[in-house]
Amino acid sequence: MKAAVLKCYGGPTGIEVATVQGPSPQEGEVLIRVRAAALNHRDLFVMSGRYGDVQLPCILGSDGAG
Repeated sequence: MKAAVLKCYGGPTGIEVATVQGPSPQEGEVLIRVRAAALNHRDLFVMSGRYGDVQLPCILGSDGAG
């Protein structure tokens, strides 16, 4: 799958669109194909290093429609 991957803190220049391995659902979970995704304020905080203990690289995007 394609993903917006944050490689370094500081802003949008740290984002790279990359092909990554898709998730594998565990028992009791489902896999949803996302057709549209968006970045939001949470992602701005992550990019600036002001959102908890985020390990880099990380996949951005917490809003999706599938």
